[in-house]
Amino acid sequence: MTNIVTRLKTLGMTADDSFLVQFILNSLHLNHGTFKINYSTIKDN
Repeated sequence: MTNIVTRLKTLGMTADDSFLVQFILNSLHLNHGTFKINYSTIKDN
């Protein structure tokens, strides 16, 4: 994932941390659904 951010930077684009976290969560396998729900709950509080 950090490689993608590095590539974006070389193209003059930026990706903030919240975008990167969402990107990583969206790329997780369905088996990690509980983790996604827990993260969303923590983030919203």
